[in-house]
Amino acid sequence: MSGANPGFLAKQLGHSKQMFFAVYADWIDGESDEREMAKIEAAIRLCVPEVYPDQLLHSAGKEQK
Repeated sequence: MSGANPGFLAKQLGHSKQMFFAVYADWIDGESDEREMAKIEAAIRLCVPEVYPDQLLHSAGKEQK
């Protein structure tokens, strides 16, 4: 079931998450790798401000307080 929450699936099957991945890890392919990486990158962008090269140059000369 592509895109399903592994924790939910493990619970439905009566497995721990460790058992779920030990048993089914070989069945998990890279089909959705790009989509999953996009989710990670989007989460990072929400937490980390964008830094542009000109900002680095301007902040390099500033004294830290």
